[in-house]
Amino acid sequence: MAGAKEYLARLPAFMPIYPTDTPPLPTNPIERGLTDLWSRTAFTKSADWRLRFFESTKNLLEESLWELANINQDRIANPIEYIEMRRKVGGAPWSANLVEHAVGAEIPAAIAATRPMRVLKDTFADGVHLRNDLFSYQREVEDEGENANCVLVLERFLNVSTQEAANLTNELLTSRLQQFENTAVTELPPLFEEYGLDPVARLNFLLYIKGLQDWQSGGHEWHMRSSRYMNKKAVNSPTSMLILGGPTGLGTSAVHIGSLYNTLGLGRFKSFTHVPYQPVGPVTLPKFYMPFTTSLNPHLDAARRHSKEWARQMGMLDSLPGIPDAVIWDDHKFDVADVALCVR
Repeated sequence: MAGAKEYLARLPAFMPIYPTDTPPLPTNPIERGLTDLWSRTAFTKSADWRLRFFESTKNLLEESLWELANINQDRIANPIEYIEMRRKVGGAPWSANLVEHAVGAEIPAAIAATRPMRVLKDTFADGVHLRNDLFSYQREVEDEGENANCVLVLERFLNVSTQEAANLTNELLTSRLQQFENTAVTELPPLFEEYGLDPVARLNFLLYIKGLQDWQSGGHEWHMRSSRYMNKKAVNSPTSMLILGGPTGLGTSAVHIGSLYNTLGLGRFKSFTHVPYQPVGPVTLPKFYMPFTTSLNPHLDAARRHSKEWARQMGMLDSLPGIPDAVIWDDHKFDVADVALCVR
């Protein structure tokens, strides 16, 4: 742990926010990689973007101490802690910033901090990480001793079988992808109007959203083809992998279902199949017990006269200025409204 902290302490120096900041000479592969990455990406964007990229990169590197501490203590996180920390320790939020660079569309700092944009980034990250957990369980948990895996977390926390935990992880994955879609479709248009974005800025936003979707799709395809996770029975046809062949063994029924959800989008229909205001009934009403009778206030007629007199004095019954034939209220409309009856 002491060595890890010392190793990580130097890394922020290789991510300068301003061009005048000179990083030290790299001494290891991570430092060399950061130097190369930063020089090719960071200064093509604003300082606000660099601050966001710095934060996500720092989290990605330093939160590995959380994983290391859990391994040392033989500790498995609870589901809430796991999802929150996985967003920091996983590479997806970091990748989401790079998507802005890849598509050439920077999100303004004020809008990047809004709720819809945070939801899109978090649901994107959850989808990436949960998918990896499904595919990597056997390799990383059973063979390599990792304990940062949602399947393992749910298995231990809920005391369910590994397959049940895999199914629950897949359901959580599907719900996060649906939340991403719902937020993009329903919350971005009002956000555009609120900030008065011009057509070019809106197009850049949509390019960014498409970039996140492409990353999600590409990540799924990579997991389906990568020799790290796929066995020798898998073939290189997306269709056959999703339906006919694909991975076998622990958790793979969830992978098949997730593949269909993610590729064909069938799962999203659950959120939109309800049709409101459908005819119901007939409904048989019971006999309601009413312990008292209704009556009219004896001053109702006087209230009607006085309220109309007051309305006339206030000018409510006058025609609109300059338009003699146009009125909002007149004697007939006031009588029909019967406002005095409302306050009897």
